[in-house]
Amino acid sequence: MKMTLRNTITNEILVDRDYITLLKPYHMKYENNISVSVSSILTNQIQEYYYNDMVISIGKLHSKKEITVELITSKPYYEMHFCLDGYSQFYSTKANKAPKFTFNKGEHNIYCHKNLYGIYSTNDRNINNQYLEIIVSKEFVDRIIINYREIGLLFKSENQDFTTKLFNDNMPITSEMYNTIFQMCNCNKFGELKRSFLEIKAY
Repeated sequence: MKMTLRNTITNEILVDRDYITLLKPYHMKYENNISVSVSSILTNQIQEYYYNDMVISIGKLHSKKEITVELITSKPYYEMHFCLDGYSQFYSTKANKAPKFTFNKGEHNIYCHKNLYGIYSTNDRNINNQYLEIIVSKEFVDRIIINYREIGLLFKSENQDFTTKLFNDNMPITSEMYNTIFQMCNCNKFGELKRSFLEIKAY
């Protein structure tokens, strides 16, 4: 799964991430701090943790202008997205493709990602869009779907060529979820111990 963020006006690449290489077994790099700042367009600070079939991403992003998002993948990937602060909006520029996605503070949803192309923006106020994303492979979902039958609804859309979401309307982040997310975002452990802690909480 490859994701590219571009300046909508100039087409300049702002962020270019290839999650396929990061999700390979025994990938040597298991943690990364990413900071992107283009003063007139966006600021983006991300902590990412890599596993064989999962990426945990904790980030703060503020987009001062609309940016173009392009996501290409040959097989489905799933994303649990939690909006912890701010607001974000995405709409597809491809006719009859993925619906409009919006997030307000305290909302979450689950996506089945296929090809995605469109425009992303945050709010005009000086507030970071703070989020937690857990991206997992189809193999990961296969192992747990027996206990979470609702996720099976996503498989009906796997043969489509665009991103779909599990809930038509975003769901509220519960107090139990907030407690787990707080522990993940404020974990004071280091190295392999932190990595294992986050993996357990993600499950």
